[in-house]
Amino acid sequence: MVVLRYLEDLSVEDVARILGVREGAVRSGCHRALGKLRKAQLQQVYDGGSAPTGPVSICSESSPM
Repeated sequence: MVVLRYLEDLSVEDVARILGVREGAVRSGCHRALGKLRKAQLQQVYDGGSAPTGPVSICSESSPM
């Protein structure tokens, strides 16, 4: 969802159509994912700049992705 919206520069409407979800789900999913990415980035900065040990999950377990 985040990749389609921001890296592929698609509109909310296009992402919703591609994934088969409502536009509100795209907006809220991207909002939550960006919040998690910001939090992970801040933790990395305040933990001395060490690289994460694994991938950062930005999707909830119930996410359609």
